[in-house]
Amino acid sequence: MKKSAIAIIGVLTLQCLSYGKVKVFKDDFKNQTTFSLDMYVYTNPIPRGGKTLFATLTKTVAEGSEPVIKCYLFSRFTDHDQPLGSSAFFKLDDKKIKIELQNSKNSIEGYRFSSWNSYSAEIILTKELQNNLLNANSFSIRFYSGEFPYDADFSSSDLLAIKDLIKGKL
Repeated sequence: MKKSAIAIIGVLTLQCLSYGKVKVFKDDFKNQTTFSLDMYVYTNPIPRGGKTLFATLTKTVAEGSEPVIKCYLFSRFTDHDQPLGSSAFFKLDDKKIKIELQNSKNSIEGYRFSSWNSYSAEIILTKELQNNLLNANSFSIRFYSGEFPYDADFSSSDLLAIKDLIKGKL
C-alpha cells in the first residue's frame, strides 16, 4: 500500500512538472511546428467557491503562412453552477480587454452523488493582443459562470513563459 501511494505521488508530480514549460512538436507530414504551453491557476474564492482554470497556449508555425497563436481555456463547474459565459476579459496591468470565447464546449461527467460540467473555449490571439501581452507586467483572466466572475491571476513566471512563446524564444 505504501509503495503504491509513493508511486501515485511520483506520477502526479511528474505530470505537474510539464506545466509552465513550452513543449515543441514537429510534424513532418504537415511541415509545421507547434509550440505548446500548459498552465493552470486557482481563481479567487468568491462565495460560490473558487475554480481551477487550465489554459493551453499553442503557436503553430507552418512554412509560407503567418504563425497562429490560440489559447484554450478549460474549467469544471458543479451541476449547481451556471454555464461558462460567452465572453471573458484579459487584464494586462490596468488595461481590461474584452474577449469573445469561441468554440465553447460543454460535457457532463456524472458521479455517484453529483455531476460536474466541464467547459472549454478558445481564443485566437490577434497581433494586437500579442503585443499587449508582450508589454504587460501582470496578467489575469476574468471568466464567468453565468453572471458570477472568477479571476485567474497568472504568476510572473507564467507571463514570462507566454512572452517566450509569442517571441519564439524557446
